[in-house]
This record gives sequence, structure tokens and C-alpha cells, in this order.
Amino acid sequence: MRTHARPPIVIVLFALVFGMPAMSAQTAQQTRDRTAAVKACADARKTETIKAEAERAKRMEDANAKETIGFRNCQTDKACKDKVTQTWRDEVRKIQNDYTQAVADIRKREIDCNAGVMTGKPVGSGPMYELAAQIDAIRNSALDNVLGAADNLFKGLLDWASGTLKFLAQPRGDFDKFGAPMQQILDYLVNHKPTSFEDQYKKMEAAVQQFQQNPARFIGQQIPNLIPGGTATQEMNAVSSAARRLAVLNAEAKQFVPLARKLTTPSKLPTRNVTPPPLTVGTRPPVNPPAGSLDRPLPPSFGNEPPRPRSGVPTTCYENQCWRNVQAVDRFWKTGVWNEPTPRGYPLVEELHDLPTPVSAIIQDLRKQAGGAQALDPRHGPLGQQAHAHGIPVASSRGQIEDVMGQLPPGSQGYAFIDWEMTVGNEVIGGGHVVNVRTLQNQTVEFFDRATQQTAGLLGAVDPQIWNNAKQVYFFLTHEGR
Repeated sequence: MRTHARPPIVIVLFALVFGMPAMSAQTAQQTRDRTAAVKACADARKTETIKAEAERAKRMEDANAKETIGFRNCQTDKACKDKVTQTWRDEVRKIQNDYTQAVADIRKREIDCNAGVMTGKPVGSGPMYELAAQIDAIRNSALDNVLGAADNLFKGLLDWASGTLKFLAQPRGDFDKFGAPMQQILDYLVNHKPTSFEDQYKKMEAAVQQFQQNPARFIGQQIPNLIPGGTATQEMNAVSSAARRLAVLNAEAKQFVPLARKLTTPSKLPTRNVTPPPLTVGTRPPVNPPAGSLDRPLPPSFGNEPPRPRSGVPTTCYENQCWRNVQAVDRFWKTGVWNEPTPRGYPLVEELHDLPTPVSAIIQDLRKQAGGAQALDPRHGPLGQQAHAHGIPVASSRGQIEDVMGQLPPGSQGYAFIDWEMTVGNEVIGGGHVVNVRTLQNQTVEFFDRATQQTAGLLGAVDPQIWNNAKQVYFFLTHEGR
């Protein structure tokens, strides 16, 4: 039996005796360095806190001075003095809230600073933190945060993504699977299932509302205690994928904004269109036309012919009236009841009795009408149904819309948004337009434009000049027939 030769005991003792002092000195130096660094973090907190307190004191002094001047100006007017007092109280409350938030932010920075000291790696680094910074850039930008401004639920999703990414970016060990509410948000964003979309949406909505009530507690409860052999990599990848999907959805909405702006701003272009009379059931083909009906669907190829010579611009409505009209037609097709949009469109800009609606109004209207948990799948890629849930039309084309609608049952309806541009003489003109689309019997697809309802040769069809000069088309599915 062979045995390995052991080192002489003298060598072992030499290593222990002479090696330990060197190791202890190194450890002691590291400890001193960390202590100094932690003290630097604390000193930074103290300096920032002093500045915050000075800022609060200065603002309080200004508020008190304004109150004094206000009282002096009011003289004996009690109502005036009451108003000045209420203004002062509101300002003091705001000053105190701002100070409380500033102190919390300062404390958070100290915690992050200490975490970086203990690990040797700054908290604000790595792919998770960089992705959080991208989400924050969307959240904090009035121009980029299109959906957050239009939809409080989407704002909550952005806040959730930012907070969760920053928490996961901190140095930590492994952990087990997320809690159920956190997983429900991820299921909605990452594990999209059209067959159970309504259930996924409602669970996500409840989870986001829970997060919004207390973000810190939610994240702390939903990410379990660190344990050996957990699934951190898988879960962190899921959060990253969810955050990227939110960024893509917001980018889709941002891409739609220029057309939405055209549709919610009064037209500056001339138009031959005067408000047409209300629709009646007999003027358009019903969803299921009875035998012998005089109504007939427009041929599928109608509008494909080359544009014929015409003067001026295509027949359209005032852009900010188009949106109201297509909504009325959509309701009419579903119920058979016509409600004239108000205010009505007018042929002259100076007679227009309507103010431009906010750009986000169309997104909000779509979300209210056919979004949320009831959103349909427009068959335009993996993000289509989620886009509709938040009121976003999907980028499409006339051909794509016809293909999708042609596969749906009769009675299916939607909107086609068209951004067009063309040359008339030496002038380049363009605009935004929106029309209705539906599926009739035998998978016939009809695009209906109320602006051309009384135009000879069109009678409700979309002017071919608009189709042939379309720069971009968007689609929103509002109803699926049965």
C-alpha cells in the first residue's frame, strides 16, 4: 500500500508562523479601506442632507414672506385672507413632501454606496442597471413616454420594470422563483397566450395595482430570500425580456403619434366635403344581408384602379372629424343605431366648432373601446394583442388588413389609419385619414369612408389616391364576428 509523502512538520509550522502575519496585515488593510469608504458614504449623506435642509429652510422663508405680503394686500378682506392661508398651507405641504423624498433618495444613495464598497462593484453598473436606465429615460421624458401619459396602467408597468431591474442589479446571491403577483406580470408580458389573454391581463392589472400601492414592499415580498441553488438567471432574464417588450410597445405608440397628431388637428387643406347626411340601415350592406336585398357589398377590387385626373386633394373630411365619424360608423354597424357625431364637420376652417383633441386621445379612446382585457388579437405578430390592450394600432398595409379580415367571420370590424402624401402640381401635400373596415359574407372585405359617401364614383369607398399614396397604414381590430 503506497502512501503520499507528507511535508515535514517543520515546513508546516514555518508556513503557519511566518505566513499568517502577512495575511493578517492584508486583511487589516482591506478592513481599514472599507471602513474609510463606508465613512465617505456617510459623509456624503450628511453633506447632501445639510443641503436639503438648507433648501427646505429657504423655501419656507419664501413661503412665509409671500403669506405676509398677501395678508397685507388683503387688508380686511376675510375671503382673500383665507385664500392666502390655503395657498400657504399647500406650499408648506409641498415643501415638506419634497424634503421627505429628498431624504429618502439620499439614504438610498448611501445604501447603494455601501453595497458597492462591500462587493467592490458599483451598484449602478451591469446590463440590468443599463436596461433600467433605458426604462427611466422613457419614464422621465415628456416626448418619449407616450403610453405612460395615456395609460396609468402602462405607467405602473414602467415603474415596476425600473424598480425590479434596479433591485436585481444590486450584488446578491441566488434566489428561488418569484412570488405569484410578480410572475403574473411576467406571464402577461413574456408568456403571451391569446387563448387566455383576458385572464392574463386581469391578473397582471391586479398585480400592478398592488405594486403601485407600495413598490418597495411589493418587490421585497415577491423576490424571496436568497437561497443556494435558486433560479436567479432564468428569472432575471424574464424581467429583462419584459422590460424590453415594454420599451417596444412604447416605441410602437410613439411611431403612431405623428399620424394621431394629424387626426386630432384641424385640417389646413381645402376640401370639397360637406357633412354628409346620417347613415341609415338601408344605405350600407348589413352584416348578414337578407335574400333579395337591394344592398350590395362593394367589390373587393374597388379602389385598385389607377387614380383618375382630379384637381385639388383627395376627398377627405376635416381630420379631427374623421375620428369621430369612424367611431360612429363602428357603433352603427354593431347596433344598427346611428348617433350623429357632434360637433359636426364644416367645410371652412373658420366655421369649425371643434378644438383639437390631445394626441393621446385616440390611444385612450381605442383602449376604452376595445382594449384592456377585451383586446383582440389582430394577427400582426406576437405583440399585436398587447399593443391593442394598451390602445395601440399595429403597423400594417392594405393587403395585410384584407388578409386578416378575410379570414375572420362576417361582422368583424376595425379601423384603418392612413398617413398619405402626394404631389399636386408643384406642391407636396399630405395628411392623416382613418376609415372603417369590416368583413361581409363570403369573406368580402369592405373599407368604408364616410367622407366619400356622396362622391360620385366612390359612394363610401376610400379615394384610390389615398391608397396609392399611403406612406404608412395602421390597423386596429375592434370586433370579431361569430
